[in-house]
Amino acid sequence: MKKRADASRPHGGRLLAITAVLLAVALLLLAMSLLDLRRSPLQVQRNGFRMGDAADSVVCSAGNGVAAGGRSGIWLFTSTGKQAAAHDVPLSDPLVGGCSLVAAFADRGAAGLYALYPDSTVRSAATDGAVSFLDVNPTGLITVISDIEGQNGSAMVYDTDLSPLFRWSAVSGVPAAARTSEQDLLCVAIRSGENSVLRLFRIDREEELASVVLPGEAVSDIGFFSDGSVCALSDRRLVFFSPEFRELSSFSLAGRDVAAYDLSGGFASLATEARGGGDPLLTTFDSYGVLMGRLVPERTVLGLSASGEKLLVLFSGRESTLYDPGLLEDVSFQPPESTRQCVLSPEGVGFYAGDEGIYRLLFR
Repeated sequence: MKKRADASRPHGGRLLAITAVLLAVALLLLAMSLLDLRRSPLQVQRNGFRMGDAADSVVCSAGNGVAAGGRSGIWLFTSTGKQAAAHDVPLSDPLVGGCSLVAAFADRGAAGLYALYPDSTVRSAATDGAVSFLDVNPTGLITVISDIEGQNGSAMVYDTDLSPLFRWSAVSGVPAAARTSEQDLLCVAIRSGENSVLRLFRIDREEELASVVLPGEAVSDIGFFSDGSVCALSDRRLVFFSPEFRELSSFSLAGRDVAAYDLSGGFASLATEARGGGDPLLTTFDSYGVLMGRLVPERTVLGLSASGEKLLVLFSGRESTLYDPGLLEDVSFQPPESTRQCVLSPEGVGFYAGDEGIYRLLFR
């Protein structure tokens, strides 16, 4: 019995040692999984997204894919990273817009409009003058503001195939932004002296439907929500209007600068910081201007992209987070160091663009 007990000690010691090693490995794996929990998106992919010179490229959502334009040309990629179409036209200051049907491109300050399609087709069209603003709505209508020499400028709506549908020329003031809704309504923001005017049209009629004057405000952009409501971003506030163009509510900037914004889909997102830098603030609003979420992040917001019921935020310092409309965090990720822009597709694919190209992540 004594010999049996003595012989069992080395065996028991080995079991204890093995158990200790396995426990240490398990604890290490658990720690790694906890540290990596905030990085739960699928793998990063670069295949199909590499561009010749991506340093100054601009990207935007194009359905479930992404469109990009820059000094090396223009591209349209599918959600999996496959190149659907491309054209060798250099853009020094790219304007890019897209939806599932078409991606449109222009060079700010130059005449001309280009379009890429999922079937690899490439089209181009002349514009009234140098392009200063471009938008593509979810149904494929393309809206362009052209600065015409000796005139005040015009807003032109093109069909998906680049055939002209509607033109409005400013008699007074200068058009600053123009977007078309899914209901075929065109809203143009005009700056006139110290005031701004929002004008609403139907693209199948010449008569103006409604207009709103914003005294002492300089409107920089406008947006249509999916329910037909409108919002406008000025140097003083973010203001919301009903589909009938009745003012509903507004959010004062109160001495804050706009860092990033997204005024499309079902809700608005706005990132601001104290004038002079610092003190960042991220807010979200429903289409009536009701506050949905408020967050004071630790880092500066570099970009926002909303799709469906999600908001993708790109922060300084290689940080990015996916939120719900109420700004409850879903998942975070550290994108490549050179990342300057982010795009979120309806499928939940996140695209990060920087000097090295475009990276793709699938959020689970």
